[in-house]
Formats: sequence, structure tokens, C-alpha cells
Amino acid sequence: MQQRLTPFLFRMAGICLCLLIFCAVLAGTAESGHAAPVPVARKVLILYSGAAGQLETDNPWRRAFAMPGNYFGLLSFYQDVANPLPAKLDPAEWRAVVCAYSALTVDDPEGLIRWLLAASERGIRIIFLNHPTQIAEGASPATQEALARLLARLGLAFEQQTTTAGTLLAYETVGSQMNFERRLPPLPPVFERFTATGDKSLTPWLTVRNKAQGTTGIAVAVSEAGAMVLPEYIRWMDPADFRKQLYIDPFAFVADSMGLRGQPALTPTTLNGKRIAFSHIDADGFNGFTNVDKTRNCAEIIRDRVLAKVDFPVTVSVIQAEVDPKYEGNAHLMDVARSMFAMPNVEPGSHSFSHPFYWDSGDDAKAMMFKEKLGLEQYGIPVKGYTFDPKKEIVESARWITEHLAPAGKPCRLMQWSGSCDPKTPVMRIVAGAGLQNINGGDTIYDEHNNSLTTVSPLYKQVGPYVQVFTGQANENILTNLWTGPYHAYRYITRTMERTGSPRRLMPINAYYHFYSAEYEASLQAVLDVYDWMARQDTARVFTSAYPPMVQSFTQAHVARDGDADVFTNYGACLSVRYDDTAKLPDLEHSVNVLGYDVQPQGLFVHLAPDAGEARIVLADHPRNARPFIRSATGWIRGFTYDARKVRFQHDGFGKGTVTLGGLPPDTRVAVDSVNGKHTVTVDRQGTLVLSGMVSGGVEISIQ
Repeated sequence: MQQRLTPFLFRMAGICLCLLIFCAVLAGTAESGHAAPVPVARKVLILYSGAAGQLETDNPWRRAFAMPGNYFGLLSFYQDVANPLPAKLDPAEWRAVVCAYSALTVDDPEGLIRWLLAASERGIRIIFLNHPTQIAEGASPATQEALARLLARLGLAFEQQTTTAGTLLAYETVGSQMNFERRLPPLPPVFERFTATGDKSLTPWLTVRNKAQGTTGIAVAVSEAGAMVLPEYIRWMDPADFRKQLYIDPFAFVADSMGLRGQPALTPTTLNGKRIAFSHIDADGFNGFTNVDKTRNCAEIIRDRVLAKVDFPVTVSVIQAEVDPKYEGNAHLMDVARSMFAMPNVEPGSHSFSHPFYWDSGDDAKAMMFKEKLGLEQYGIPVKGYTFDPKKEIVESARWITEHLAPAGKPCRLMQWSGSCDPKTPVMRIVAGAGLQNINGGDTIYDEHNNSLTTVSPLYKQVGPYVQVFTGQANENILTNLWTGPYHAYRYITRTMERTGSPRRLMPINAYYHFYSAEYEASLQAVLDVYDWMARQDTARVFTSAYPPMVQSFTQAHVARDGDADVFTNYGACLSVRYDDTAKLPDLEHSVNVLGYDVQPQGLFVHLAPDAGEARIVLADHPRNARPFIRSATGWIRGFTYDARKVRFQHDGFGKGTVTLGGLPPDTRVAVDSVNGKHTVTVDRQGTLVLSGMVSGGVEISIQ
């Protein structure tokens, strides 16, 4: 009897064990709700060669692809290939490694190739902007074998066949991503025999035919594991003036090589659907002579002819040693500065204590450059007995401005870099430690003469663990050829402002100039022309000190994918997310901490709620968003709440702005109560309500 029962008991025990395991899995699933969010890697490591003359600010990635990388939400980190490589890159953080180095400078080719291979095997994309096989020339068989394995992961193989004899070469396949700003040269400049291994994800963009050998080589290709573009096919350079133009579409290349199609991109260029616009004045020429009125100085002319006339927020800086009576200043200059800082459309900034032309007193090369080319010492305002002190230049100058020039409640919060705008890590540490924001550098010009995206800078520069925020556009010193003329040329910066806003919104609008623009009537009128152009734009006008926190937050935010939701954490002051594909719209009922959205020619912009720890965007093909939401606003929107009868929020912007709401009952009368007064208006047939002339304050909308 016992023998007959034993198999039955074993079967029952097995069934019970399976049931227990199944219940445990169900319990675990119920407890967690769903799988953990999958991080969206945003960091890119660029390997360059200092020994070959490359710089962080001048290498193939920086000149062609760093700005498009920012546009897609990527963060660039640069490392000299001569320095020790990171032990291991986490694919949850690092999206790609870009090889922009010169192979001739690599001391350990096998070590580098194996490091790249290990990164690729962990799912990190490898992008070659150089000649991949150059590093293995004359190397050991082990190095060559490792490189072959790495190339195979990209879907490429190499056969030893190269030539630069253009008469033997012809283009075979030229993809739509080529001939971007400039057509490829008539004769291909180089041939290397890269072939496809059969990897279905590999897409050649450019192939070259070797007519002498009857063979074809891939010159540009992208795949799911990375990409390769031989450097000769990235861009053209004018041998006379060194202007550059791109052969390759950098947006398509970054999007496809990094696998970014359909991905959301945080953007600090935008606030609640509106392009950010701000203005700041560097202090150079504050006490300068002016031909406009020889009885006054440039600062007085700017105050009375510009600041008092324009309806725009402007950050105005001074150089302490120029204004302070303890050094080169006087009581009159103090009064002029105070009168400007007291204006409601002006906030104070610091342009340092002495205006250093370079920010590292031990930088002999920079010192020689300024001395030999420009005849300048380190300081724009020489102070007897003074030696460079970054704390005095930054922290103490800002404190002095706050205590001696600024009205109560309007502290100096912004450091506007002087000279070459090249602060190193120790200097940036002082700025961050003092809680100050910083801006300057970048010098974007994108017009008919500088007709290339290579002259559009990234949003910022990473300096150690700190972020140096670049300006939106260049200043008048650059457009006037270092103030040698033509003096009216700054008015043409509006062309750059236009082209960096459409068809893609690459940069904010930034009217950035110096006090010496008041030296001539022509240069003064140019500044007024720029403000006149900006007054006609539909923008979010902010003080300059509000922009750097947006860029800082852009670099610090985390993005993840959680089921059908895009999740944003630590996004701080960067409150806009762009989707290039506008086929789907946010489902507001299932999204969290989303104020609203707006579809524009530049993409779908989704507005995140400020002061929130996490935001979730869920897109849908046909969302039924029959609830109030912010379609756009020229300022910040806080405390947004709604029910069946009322909508409440706080609007915070400069001057008179506009708030547009969607999702309201169509053709309905609503009562609007705000600091503007009380009035009744009608919602249009699309459920849209436009509130114009809005000043900062609370808003209550009652649905009748």
C-alpha cells in the first residue's frame, strides 16, 4: 500500500511546490507593480588626442556633433586618450564612446582596442570619427584580431586596401544624409576597403568605388552598435579663412548612430512652449568715451537710450575695480551703476574684479598669446600691487556689488566671464561654492557668411564636475571684428537668432553686448535694432540669471523608460521636453506632473511642473484630454489645479505676457480673476483660451 501511494504523494508535492512558486511570483509582481524603469543613457565619452594638437574645444566631435548631441539630450564628456581610461563604463549612464583620437598618439593600442571592445560588449555604442584601422598598423596579431572583433560588432570588416588617388575613385552610393551643407568633393579623397559583414542593422550612407581594383568600400555607415565616418567625409574647410561646412547631416548622424529616434529630449531653450529670451551686458567700456554725447560716458548712454526705453529684462554687470573709488572708480560711477540696478528691468551681474583676460595666472601660452597678438597683460583694469585671486575676482566682487550698488532684495547672482572665458576647475569650484550662476563663452554665429552649424556652440562646457554655461549668440565684439568695424554689424546677430530657432530650436535668444556699444551712434542703433527685433518675437523673457540653472538642470536630470511612460527625475529648472515625432500626444490623465503641451513646427513640447520630484509623460495616438492644461505661457506656471468648475494657477513672468490654456469646454463663457482685474471671455471652438497682458500673480478661471 505504501509503495502504491508514494508516486501519488510525490506528484502532489510537486504540484504544491509549483503553486507556491507561482503564488510567490504573483505576490512579488503585485508588490512591485511592474519591472523597474529602464534608464536612458545620456552620457557620451569623447576620446581626443592632446598630443596631436586636439583640444576639448576643437576636435571632430566638438566641431560637428556636440551641439546636435545637446539637441537630442546628450551630454558630452571629453578625455585625452593619453590619460588612463575609466575602469568600466556603466551602460545605464553611458550611451557611446566616440573615437576622435589620432592613432599615432596611442601608447597602448591593444589596451585601448580591448577597452573599446569590452564597452561594446556591455551595450555601449562605439563611434569612429577617425580611421579605425590606423591604430592596428604594425601592431601585434592580438591587437589586429581585437580590432576585427570590434568592427564586426558594428557590422564591418576590413581588407587591406587603401588609396588617396582620387582619379581612381568614384562615389557609388550617396545617401540622403550626405551633401548636407556642402556637396562632397568631385573626387573622393580617400578609399578604404570596409565591407559589410551581413549585419542587418548596418546601413551604409556613403560608399566609394575603387575603379582600378573593381572593389567598393564603405566610408560612412551606422548600425545598432555604433557608427563609422572616415574624417575626410565629415566636413570641408576653406584653406584661406578656415571656415567649415559639413558634408554629413549631423542631426541624422547623431540620431541614428546613437539610436535616438523617438526618444524624448530635455531642452533648456524653452519654457512652457516658448523660446527663452534674455539679455546681458558685459561691463567693458562702462566709463568709456562716447561720440554720441561727449559730456557723458557709455554707461549713461546705455542707461538712458537703451535700458530706459526697452521693455526687456537685462542683466547689467560692472567691473569692481573700474567703479570702486578704492581703486580706479569714483562716486559718479557708483551713482550711475546704482541708478541702473534700481531700474525694474535690470538685475546686477559681476564682470569680475579686474577683468582677467585669462583665468589661469600660470597659463604661459595664453599670456604669450594676449601679449604678442593684442598687447595685453592679464588684467583689463590694472590694480597696483594686485596679483590674481579668483575668490576676489568672483565671490568678493559679487558681494561688493550686492552690498554697495544693488538695491535691497536684488543681489548679484551671476558671474559673467571676462576675456577668453576659460575658467578651469579650481575657478569653477569657487563659483559653485558661492552659489553663483555663470555665463559667457560659446560665441555662436550662424548667418550667411558663417553658414555652417560648426559655428553653433553646444549649450555648455563641462569643466571637471562643473558646468560653464555658454551664451545663446555671440556679442558685438566678434561681429565688429574686435571693435575695428563695421560698428553697425551687431544688428546682423538677429540672423543667427532666427537660424538657431528654426527649423530646429537649438539655442535661446540672447542679446549680449558691451557698454562700448554706446561709443558710436551706429553701434548704439544696432543694439536698439536687436531689441526691436526681439520685441516682435513670441518668447519667454527672463533675466539672464534664470537661464544657467536651466542648463545646469539639463546636465543633472535623469531619464528612464517605465512601461509606456517616459520618466524624468532631478530635472530641476529644466522644465521642457521635446519630441520630434508629433504623431502621438501626451495622455494627460495618465501622465504625472505635466502641465500641458504644444505642437509647434520645431516639435512637440511637453511642459513639466516645477518643484516636483518626478514627472511621467505617457504618449497616446488619440488621447482624450478633456481637462484643462497649459498649452503655452511666457513665464513660469506654479500651483496648477483644476476641477469641474475652476482652474487656478500662479503665473510668474517678466512684464506683460500671455498664457494659453487648452482642454476647456468649447464655446463656454468663463470668468477670469487675476491681478489684471476681473473679466469674462469665451473659450473658442477648440477649447482654447488665450489670456493676454498677464502680469505675475494668481489666476482663477471660473467655468460658467
